[in-house]
Amino acid sequence: MANAIDIAKVAPQPSQEPSSSISKQRSFASEVLEKTTTMIVKTYDFAQANKIISRMQLYGTAVLCIFDMVTDIMMVAKYFEEKEYGFAKATLTCITLNLALQSLTTYAVNMNKPWKKQVTEQLIVFSLVKQGVVAFRAEAKEAINIDEEILDATGEMTITRVTEMVTEAIPGTVIQVFAIMKLGMDSTLVISLVSSILCASFLSAVISYEYDIDDHNRDDKSNFYGFIPERLRWKLACFVALASLSAFNLMIRSLGTCLIMMSMGSTFMLSMLVGEMLLFAAYKIVRQDHYYWVPAYGVIGFLATVLVPLLIKACTDWSAVMHFRGPPEIGGAYVIFTLGMTIVWGLLGASLYDSDELANSVIDTDTVLKGTLWGSVGIVASMVLLLYSSETQYLETFWTLQTGKEYIREYFTLNTEDRLKIVMLSKNENMWRAALGEEVKAWLKERLPVWIDEGPEWFDDEKKVLIQDWMVDDKALLIKLRSKEEGATIKSTEEL
Repeated sequence: MANAIDIAKVAPQPSQEPSSSISKQRSFASEVLEKTTTMIVKTYDFAQANKIISRMQLYGTAVLCIFDMVTDIMMVAKYFEEKEYGFAKATLTCITLNLALQSLTTYAVNMNKPWKKQVTEQLIVFSLVKQGVVAFRAEAKEAINIDEEILDATGEMTITRVTEMVTEAIPGTVIQVFAIMKLGMDSTLVISLVSSILCASFLSAVISYEYDIDDHNRDDKSNFYGFIPERLRWKLACFVALASLSAFNLMIRSLGTCLIMMSMGSTFMLSMLVGEMLLFAAYKIVRQDHYYWVPAYGVIGFLATVLVPLLIKACTDWSAVMHFRGPPEIGGAYVIFTLGMTIVWGLLGASLYDSDELANSVIDTDTVLKGTLWGSVGIVASMVLLLYSSETQYLETFWTLQTGKEYIREYFTLNTEDRLKIVMLSKNENMWRAALGEEVKAWLKERLPVWIDEGPEWFDDEKKVLIQDWMVDDKALLIKLRSKEEGATIKSTEEL
């Protein structure tokens, strides 16, 4: 045995160099592969993310809206067949209102075009493919970079989306929940309910997402827009969080409304809805934040101040549009409060509901309670995911107590660039004139002569119109400004 060991020791050993060489080659290949993969991933994140998600938004939203419309029409037929005329008429009213407003919008956009074009556009509306057509136009016209047409197509698409959400998706969800509570978990009812929730939640997420990633918004209002990260995985996480938050919120709000109405009656439910609006109005008035930022005055200004915030509040209550967390709209803290109210709304409805005492309900109490609890957990989990996925420096915008007036005034005082400071002049004067009127006059006295002489690109006719006569004490300078406006207008007219 000893000799064998000795022989093994002295026997020539195989060379280690080939193995070492192969190992080095593999290490080098792995390093190259890792660097290449990292480069591809980074390039994919930044170059392809917006394109992929934008297409998903455009066509995903269109498909969901069309599907929601089709299922609602199917439900009308089903309700009439089962002699549930109340549900049938309510759903039919939503569909009719949606098509009527889309038709009106289409007419306004195409009123100066030939009658054949107008008829074609109306046929698109009533064939239920409007969402898909405007989505295709928006992408196609962006690709060929026709700026004026992009604005038309995008604007029409936005109006169509909001119309769909307010007139059909949200009320449709409430109607379907009522029907399920009365008729049971019929497969057709469930499909229609899911389509309405998906449609409303997707629209809500798209509105918040598109406003935030818009380059113009991020440039002009970088203190608010930019919470969605650049990397693809976090973009998708934010979008999923926005959509799921809206879906769970709409589900719990609709379920709670139905349960409270079934248990306490429609008068009590209406009192809760009105009370919630009055609480919001009181919150705005007490904080002296009741003016809306749109520069409208007189009767129109009064209507804008009263109606627009309430409409935005209602939209946020039901579909949790996080874009409206901006201080000039609802405010971050109040949006969080609204989400909490939705959970309370649902739990209150579940606690009042007793299936044994309600002859017109077929869903048992335990099922309702479990659904409410899981939906409430979904709201909290979605909000946590949204905050975790968002850029850290924008987290404060989700719970800020800043008023609209404070936000607008801060925007002017903290910005150092003239092209950004002048944006404040486009907001309602009641929100800033008392506090910053003299400072604005001093700023214009110093900078306006420079703009007139140098003519920076950003100082176009749109910006010049923002400068009101009371803002300029130097009458000669004011005359010079107005003459520049007239000259630009004449020149542009001649070019046309």
